[in-house]
Amino acid sequence: MGSIFKPKMPALPPVQPAPEPPSSELSAEEKEAIAKEQAAIEKIQNTDLKNQIGYIARIQENQSHLLLNIETNKGNTIVTNDKLKTMEQKINEMEKDFKNFLIMRSTLTGEK
Repeated sequence: MGSIFKPKMPALPPVQPAPEPPSSELSAEEKEAIAKEQAAIEKIQNTDLKNQIGYIARIQENQSHLLLNIETNKGNTIVTNDKLKTMEQKINEMEKDFKNFLIMRSTLTGEK
């Protein structure tokens, strides 16, 4: 028996045997599941991703065309506005010339 100051250590439990390592062989079901997953991954890489990449490329091309059209329209608007201003100035000049012509005609003929 142990003393009061030195208690006796309890007995250790028996050692458990190590578990069996997993088998490195795959079952037919596991091989089939892996093959299906690989086929799905291949389909995604070869079909779906390529379709998405093509779709994105078309969207970017359309966006570029739209931006070009917007810039062209801006340029056309500026040119059109300039031409309108020029036409307004010429109409105003023609109006003044016509008034001057009428005044000159009335003074030459003596009309009031």
